[in-house]
Amino acid sequence: MTDHPPKRAVYTALIGSYERLLEQPAAITSDVPFICLTDDPDLTSNTWQVRLIEPAFLRDASRSSRFLKIMGGGHPLDEYDETLWIDNRIVLSEDPAVILDEVLADADLAVIHHSYRETVVAEFDEVTRAGLDDPARIYEQLIHYAESKQHVLDLRPYWGAFIARRWTPSIRDAMQTWLNHVLRYSRRDQLSMRYALDGVPRVLALDLDNYKSSWHTWISDQDVIARDYSMRNNSFRTSIRAPLAATTTLNAEIASLRAELDAEQERSRKALERVAHLRARVERLLKRVDRLTRKLAVERDRSARLRAQVDRRPGKRAADAVRRALTRR
Repeated sequence: MTDHPPKRAVYTALIGSYERLLEQPAAITSDVPFICLTDDPDLTSNTWQVRLIEPAFLRDASRSSRFLKIMGGGHPLDEYDETLWIDNRIVLSEDPAVILDEVLADADLAVIHHSYRETVVAEFDEVTRAGLDDPARIYEQLIHYAESKQHVLDLRPYWGAFIARRWTPSIRDAMQTWLNHVLRYSRRDQLSMRYALDGVPRVLALDLDNYKSSWHTWISDQDVIARDYSMRNNSFRTSIRAPLAATTTLNAEIASLRAELDAEQERSRKALERVAHLRARVERLLKRVDRLTRKLAVERDRSARLRAQVDRRPGKRAADAVRRALTRR
């Protein structure tokens, strides 16, 4: 522990000029400086100290912003012992000194739980569904986590919009791990945040509503933030739409074929039932024919015996001789 009070700052990053910088009324009465790191030389503010920086990654505003977010701004903020990162869409309603005093009293890093996502794997599903990043990267990352730290996927995710940190060596190491995953896998940092912080000591996760608490408000009004959504690269949404559409078509074809198969199986069942019925009828008829055949044989035998008896009678022989004689005449 140091003898002097920690040097603190609130900071955010605005790379690419894709939305309006929100003013922070809490900065007017706070002794903690509010610092905005940006690549926009024309950006000004009444409540933020605007610091011009070079993006870490040319043509990748998203990862350049996340580099500043995750690593505490790097060199521009190295002088600070404790920081509070807030996304540009958060407006603080409490002095950040009060917030940092409370959340870092027994922790070196404090975050807020994601208040409308139950598991990390659900966050993967949402990022994939919305087409927010390259699906190949997302699936590769998911497989990595499933093979190395499967339990993390079932944990409740952290919300990356509000992060209080005391920059200890262990926190810096964890942040480096987090950044490595954002650079290697999806740029959507909430996918890797819980993985990077798994097992890190002195981490506090708060159960606060993401949209509004006694400390902050999340601004969603488009008229206020003036976000330029055309700057978001939606090629990933487009790239995933085709296989999803193909999957939907194949599923429909499978359902149709299953229905046809069920109908054919029903027809086969009925045909087999009719065959069994006809076979039983044929067997009954054959038995009847057999009985009649035996009865006919008996009757023929009886008729033959009767004819033989008639032929042996005298009268019968005389009558036959007369008929033969008359026939000759």
